[in-house]
Amino acid sequence: MNSHAERHDREKLVRWHRDLSFAASPGAPPKPGERFPVYAVFLVSAEDRAAHDIFHEFRNSFEGRAVGFEHLVIFGQHGVSSTVLGLLSQFQLPRETTPTLVLFADPAVTTVSTLSLPAGIDADNGLWRQVLAQIEAAADQGPGFLKLASLPGFTMRPLGGGRLLQHVSSLLDHL
Repeated sequence: MNSHAERHDREKLVRWHRDLSFAASPGAPPKPGERFPVYAVFLVSAEDRAAHDIFHEFRNSFEGRAVGFEHLVIFGQHGVSSTVLGLLSQFQLPRETTPTLVLFADPAVTTVSTLSLPAGIDADNGLWRQVLAQIEAAADQGPGFLKLASLPGFTMRPLGGGRLLQHVSSLLDHL
């Protein structure tokens, strides 16, 4: 396994966990109108240029709305790392499902929504564009609320017991 990919994804996982923990802490409630409607995680491989391009579209949109790091993260862009494999396991996804987009509404969820992204270099699948447009509409109407179950093409996946933040903590402890 590529040591750069391992190190890079582990560092991002540490930061993402910290930021998610802060977002979920009772001492840090969102101010009215500031709640962003979704958290997005991209799980990819280095070869998935199309998924990387889709991530960049999401990043441009999220940054334009001053959204924090915890709301958008990509793992695997330098190679499939133990972090990617661990997250796939936590989300109960087989490795063949990369690239995939995972959405959730809050770090305390027990279910996530997943969407398969185009593999390789072909980004013509327009479904992700519809999803991004719905996220943007929900965010711009603020305070954001987005019914994830209504997004086209997504599969709801229960986490194997516990809340998302607990799963991320557990993964971090075992890497």
